[in-house]
Amino acid sequence: MKFNRIIHLSILFCLVLIIVPNVTAQKIDIQVDGQQIKDLITVMARDETLGRKPLTPEFFKMHEWAKDKFKEWGLEPGGNNGTFFQSVPIAGTRGTYSVSKGTPRMIINEREFFIQFDDFSLDPRSVQGKKIKSNVVFAGYGISAPDKDLDEYSGVDVKGKFVFVYKGTPNDVQAPRGFFSPRRSDDTKQKPENWDVEVKDSTKIMVAYEKGAAGIMLYEPDQDDDPYSGYRRAPVEKSPFKRDFIVVSSLSERVYKWLFWKDFQESDRAFTRRMDGLRLDIKEKKSCSFETENDILVSGYEKTDLYGEKFGNHECRNVIAKLTGSDPALKNEYIVLGAHYDHLGVQNGRIYNGADDNASGSAVVMEVARLMVKHNFRPKRTVYFCLWTGEELGLIGSQYWADNPTAGATIEKVVINFNMDMVGRGEQIGAPGALNFPVIWDVIKADMDSTLLSIVSPSEGGPGGSDTRAITLT
Repeated sequence: MKFNRIIHLSILFCLVLIIVPNVTAQKIDIQVDGQQIKDLITVMARDETLGRKPLTPEFFKMHEWAKDKFKEWGLEPGGNNGTFFQSVPIAGTRGTYSVSKGTPRMIINEREFFIQFDDFSLDPRSVQGKKIKSNVVFAGYGISAPDKDLDEYSGVDVKGKFVFVYKGTPNDVQAPRGFFSPRRSDDTKQKPENWDVEVKDSTKIMVAYEKGAAGIMLYEPDQDDDPYSGYRRAPVEKSPFKRDFIVVSSLSERVYKWLFWKDFQESDRAFTRRMDGLRLDIKEKKSCSFETENDILVSGYEKTDLYGEKFGNHECRNVIAKLTGSDPALKNEYIVLGAHYDHLGVQNGRIYNGADDNASGSAVVMEVARLMVKHNFRPKRTVYFCLWTGEELGLIGSQYWADNPTAGATIEKVVINFNMDMVGRGEQIGAPGALNFPVIWDVIKADMDSTLLSIVSPSEGGPGGSDTRAITLT
């Protein structure tokens, strides 16, 4: 009931808005079926679409589906060259990313940890489709620098095994202060070593690989200072590995304690003091590496695809339909009804389906288009129905259309942009920008059922936010 009510209001909003400005509201006798919208959302947000990440095969399939719907309903092509598509380059850092499929597993001493619960994450450069079973070697900070008097791989055999290493360098750890914690005299007197090369995750990874390890797991020991420090975005590049090798790029504290907290009579403070003691010994250039008693099984992603300009696969698409206006003069003015079509894809094995954000807005755009054709509702101005790409990457699709309008449109002739974003849930529907345009808002209010109007929250807003930044009206 709540879903239908919100969707009904969103569609009526659009239908009323399309006939303004500078006209009197017309009575619209169109029945809105919320189930019709929900069915569209269900198609867009099902697991098979894998979260509608731009550039992926699943996203292009959804483009084709939306185009076929517009065509089936009798809309005109609103893209380039008589098509329903506008090609949009996805460039820059945010447009370079990896998409991994499958759900990795990690089992340590018969206890399973889950990537979906942020117990760990895998570097997408890991060799794909592999399962590695071995034991774990503790290798401190993973430093192999004999010229600096510290080689943490000396005295341990890591071939075919997983190596555990801390992120950062020994300089990061501080000697404890307190009545029950003796000071270390060298904490203030010894000049810290320069670990500029060794501090890099990439260095630690390649050292472990070159030493013959089967994999490496990296742990941020000071997660309390920065809870996200262990989950930095891995570089998007092709795998450098010529043999099976898996990189666990982050671990939760829960996994860390399962690995090294074996005596359950040991207090949490004693555990921390013991592990920090190892780090302090390493700071004094004492290798503390050892074979642990942990058996580990890690299975990687089934497949990882790389996207971006440097990989030559960065051309995405907006899906655009239009309905030419009925007035010979006013049809050269344009109303844009848009919604972003993309979402976050798959992250750490979890599909971000994006039902509300923003299959809901896209479904409203599509349903308004269908209803207008079905009921022969022809406004005087030309209406563009736009499904934008790349909003989650930075408003890319909408900005591109604003800079490069399609099918004969010019940005100077756009009189209204109506953006639909996340309209499928809640007790209220936000109408940011409504109070910026009181003439339009008065028309909407005059022809709106009082019950529906009571759940609208009008406010001032824009430009900025979601997809409205791209089309700034003056």
